Amino acid sequence: LAQAKKASHIRKAVKGLERVAEGVLAAVKFENSEKDPYTLLQADAVEHMRSIPDNSIDILCTDPIYGIDADKIATTIGGETNGNLTSSGYRIRDRKQDAFRYYRILANESIRFTHDKSQGYIFVGPEHQFLISRIFSKAGWRVYVKPIIWIKRETGQCNLPSIWPASCYEMLLFIRRDNARLVKEGMPDWIECPPVPASQRLHPYEKPVQLLTSLLERVSLPGMSCYDPFMGSGSTIEAATRLKMFSTGVDLATEAYLAAVNRMTKYKEQLTNEQSSKPPDTKGTFRVQ
Repeated sequence: LAQAKKASHIRKAVKGLERVAEGVLAAVKFENSEKDPYTLLQADAVEHMRSIPDNSIDILCTDPIYGIDADKIATTIGGETNGNLTSSGYRIRDRKQDAFRYYRILANESIRFTHDKSQGYIFVGPEHQFLISRIFSKAGWRVYVKPIIWIKRETGQCNLPSIWPASCYEMLLFIRRDNARLVKEGMPDWIECPPVPASQRLHPYEKPVQLLTSLLERVSLPGMSCYDPFMGSGSTIEAATRLKMFSTGVDLATEAYLAAVNRMTKYKEQLTNEQSSKPPDTKGTFRVQ
């Protein structure tokens, strides 16, 4: 600081030091907490969202159905569409009417159960990105004017390659409350990360943990709460746990819930093997309601 040539440089350095100190204190608080680091629930997302206390969630990160009839157009086992199982073992009905109902309820409930410094990511299909942005804006969220782009691969996938371009990316809305501030500043509005290979997916629309970790670390500190009401196989929960956040994941489908339980069980085993001298307390809570 003594060598800084401008007052603005000192302010910037102090700001960075404060962020580091805040993160260290939060990590210590997380490690010393007796609270379970994550909770997995098999429950109806709408009912559960309505039960969450006001102003109790720091970060919202979720991946609802897109409402683009993905189950009708996706190539499944045997190279066919509409009716065969995916490699993950099941298929999800993806209709616009259902999707928009979930997005509206999510927007209106989340503005209640988050607080004035909360932030969030909502995966959306490009067909409906503008309309869903308006739904969250109307509910009271500040929505980034451009979507965040997840670049999945260099070459794309398309069921009709002779007439349409191949898809190589997906979109997310970035939403924030009035007093929210980024933890990692200056990050780009795109992330390049390979998708989970079809043969390894636990869920038809599974997002990679690497992608979700990169997203969460931009907005979160250890000890913050993360909520995913449409958790699927629990990728968000694993990413949040890796970042020492307290997280809750909800999914009504038995297959999804069991996939999330399996994921987190394996993650605990991995931690135990890597840190056998002092295994972290990641027992979690499993509950069907």
